[in-house]
Amino acid sequence: IGISDYPKETPEGKLLYAHADAEAFAKFLKQGRGGALPDDHIRLLTNDKASLAPIEEAVSTFVRKARNPNNTLIILLAGHGSYLPTKKDPLTDKVLDQAPYFLTYDSYAQDGKTTGLRISRFREIIAEEALSFRRVIAYVDVCHAGHVQETSDRDLPDAVQKVFVDNHGVLGLMMAT
Repeated sequence: IGISDYPKETPEGKLLYAHADAEAFAKFLKQGRGGALPDDHIRLLTNDKASLAPIEEAVSTFVRKARNPNNTLIILLAGHGSYLPTKKDPLTDKVLDQAPYFLTYDSYAQDGKTTGLRISRFREIIAEEALSFRRVIAYVDVCHAGHVQETSDRDLPDAVQKVFVDNHGVLGLMMAT
């Protein structure tokens, strides 16, 4: 997943190389030194193809079909990360709470918190998959990427607790910001 060409309404603006990084990474995975993966083993979502619905579909269908304790899941997430309001005062419109999100292509077309991918949701996805695959390797190149490994929440989802706290599953994270 790589998004550079965000819509003009996105306050953070466009990026230069996030989509190119995703394309280059997919090309590398097809080469011998990258694993020689066939096209049907790679799902590439860039720019306007990387709104929340196709990302969720890739996880719920494409990734789940590949679940196998002998397989490795590799995920690249490149684009904008931002804090989006999760709670506002209805009278003053003042932000009362916010959370880190990966800005999908359509994050500002509607309400950001319903169209962006919450970082805690991404953490839950990779933790669930780390319990099903031989290993999961995630490359996260977004602002606030460090929140992916955050486990200070009181009520962690079961998979996150098992992987991030109890060290079950094999998960490799490379994060940049």
